[in-house]
Amino acid sequence: MLENQFFPTPPDVIRKMVEPLLKKWRTEDIKILAAKRVLEPSAGTGAILDLCCEEYNLDGSRARYNRASKRHIYCCEIQSELRSVLADKGYQILEADFLEYQEPVTYDLILMNPPFDAGAKHVLHAWEMLDGELIALVNAETVRNVCTKERQLLKHLIDAHGTVEYWGPCFKKAERPTNVEVACIRLTRQRAETFDFAGGEWEFTTGIRDEEFNPDTLTRPDVVRDLVARYRAAERVIVERQQLQRKLDFLLDGVSSPVMDSVGRGKAESLANEVSLEDQIAALKSRFWRTLFAKTKIESKLTQKFQDKFQEFSKQKAGLAFSEQNIQEIIGLFVLNYEQLMTDCLLDLFDQCTRFHKKNQVHVEGWKTNQGHKINHKIIMPYGLNNEYGWGLNYSHEGFFTDLDKVLCWIWGVNIKQIRGTRMAIRNFCEEIRTGRDYTEKFDSTFFTIKVFKKGTVHLEFKDRALLDEFNMRAARGKGWLPGEGY
Repeated sequence: MLENQFFPTPPDVIRKMVEPLLKKWRTEDIKILAAKRVLEPSAGTGAILDLCCEEYNLDGSRARYNRASKRHIYCCEIQSELRSVLADKGYQILEADFLEYQEPVTYDLILMNPPFDAGAKHVLHAWEMLDGELIALVNAETVRNVCTKERQLLKHLIDAHGTVEYWGPCFKKAERPTNVEVACIRLTRQRAETFDFAGGEWEFTTGIRDEEFNPDTLTRPDVVRDLVARYRAAERVIVERQQLQRKLDFLLDGVSSPVMDSVGRGKAESLANEVSLEDQIAALKSRFWRTLFAKTKIESKLTQKFQDKFQEFSKQKAGLAFSEQNIQEIIGLFVLNYEQLMTDCLLDLFDQCTRFHKKNQVHVEGWKTNQGHKINHKIIMPYGLNNEYGWGLNYSHEGFFTDLDKVLCWIWGVNIKQIRGTRMAIRNFCEEIRTGRDYTEKFDSTFFTIKVFKKGTVHLEFKDRALLDEFNMRAARGKGWLPGEGY
């Protein structure tokens, strides 16, 4: 359900809003927009960004030798269904509620059509992260009727750093029309990087207490809160380090390089730090999101195919602000969809089993489709072992054994750490063969009786027929096959 404050910006209004600036930048250098860090708070479906990419090359897709990329284009959007739309378009999602977004990074261009009932608050918040140009559409009364402290502050910003244009009810013929009269605010901010060293010594703050780095932090029940606290502390250190680096660069301006005979080339550049604050914060977020996914064991519960999908999902979310709200939303999505994820994993394994060998499947006449079949009590995997250089698992099939155990553990309701895994049982048996054990002997994992053959074939025989039946029934339901009376 879309909120009352969702009014997508009409194309003609977008052009009027951005064309003077974007046309100027594009004229100077067609690649310049692809180098800009762009933010749209309250992005909705991305109407403003879409038009700017298509007509003004905001994503740099038409620059020579440059691949189209939206990695430098960031969004906030409070409605989850609209965030999904933005993510599908390739925009980087930072936060749901823009007013909760607090990262210490700046943006070259901020394009805004914030909620008309909170325009002043949104523009003031955006000003704090601006290092370039800001263009915002607000309710004209926000500027005309200066009746609150926020509106007074906004008027001061406009008087000192920008202009305002009154466009009347320009949303009157929009997709979601409104008669609200609109004002376009344009602000410019160039942050100074010079330092005043007068007035005594610099003051430094430690920023972090020793206990914040306690290794036990990640094992406590409040792991999410502690991870966010550690992230915030690390973020402060990066900002402080960047500020100190700028002070150092200021002091070294005009100072000669060291004599190359006295130091190596690498050491000669050791006083320089060319990594931007934005890149450092991005790397920090990526590390913490990766840690979260590892600590919550989300990946370990999925088969290899779906781990690969999850890795891609993780990369997409690496730009998201590392906050408790966003963490709970991501984990919540996984929990809500866990049964479907595992069903998809089961179906993928079912298809793999029936592809390996024609004897793995049994046709089921009673099912209401001529495609109906089930896995036999014995799974035959050709080339499960590689005996070219001695007995050992075939790397290309190694993940299959672990994936099969994961799905069977899910069906059975046990932790995979509580079982004797099939992959490890085969690996250990191969080691014993190399030290003299008879390869024709059978051996066991928790779920299977296993036999291997010299040509590399592996036979897995289910120990528990009820577990096999449940596996087949879940696969049949997932594929839409209806069993008949005889099953």
